[in-house]
Amino acid sequence: AEPQVPNPLAMLPPLAWSVKPLIFSWNSRMTAEWPRGKVQKLSVSETAFELSGRQFQFRPGQVRHFTWEDGTVQTVQSIQKNVVWWSTQHPHPAWQRFRWVCTPKCQIENHHDMELTDSADSGDGYRCTSCSRLRAGKHWYCPQHQVHVCPVCAELPPEMPTLGLAATYLVDVFPPLARRVTRAENPNFYDICPNLAHGSAGMGYNRTCPRDGRPHCSIVDALEDAYSGKV
Repeated sequence: AEPQVPNPLAMLPPLAWSVKPLIFSWNSRMTAEWPRGKVQKLSVSETAFELSGRQFQFRPGQVRHFTWEDGTVQTVQSIQKNVVWWSTQHPHPAWQRFRWVCTPKCQIENHHDMELTDSADSGDGYRCTSCSRLRAGKHWYCPQHQVHVCPVCAELPPEMPTLGLAATYLVDVFPPLARRVTRAENPNFYDICPNLAHGSAGMGYNRTCPRDGRPHCSIVDALEDAYSGKV
């Protein structure tokens, strides 16, 4: 007789298939993708969101919207799966449309965030709890309840890019800044570091890191968008 192949569905807890994951909710962690490849982690609620220690309120109205500090109004354009698309009237085309990717929630026992995993690391596939299809590769996962959500049902967040400095910053902005803070005409690396790169005088001191959400960040993450971007 041929050996019995175990049914992957039978190996999962019953609740994993009776309770579908929550693909989108405003009360979630989201990942925002900005122009030039920048990525930011957001804490979002029904009424507001927090970015780098600053809170922005959603305005009342039929369509969810809010106003940036420079007066730019950002309005929900559509919600598709776990992605909310925004539009603005910003004069620069790169800032007129972009997305926030919501972290899905496992709804078994309580609403808790799912995490990212890659079945390719173990060589195994998985069955998506949302669409019931067999899949492989990187996806959303709840290890506690063995709940899987494939990228077709819930998009994956953009990965943190490698950022670099703009040539205009290195040529026009940084040299006079380094001379001013070090009070030296031709400062070297050891002169600059204590004044700009680390400690309480560092450019990223007390700024929320967009990569891990914790205090303090690198110089390239502390710069204005005009001076840094995806390599």
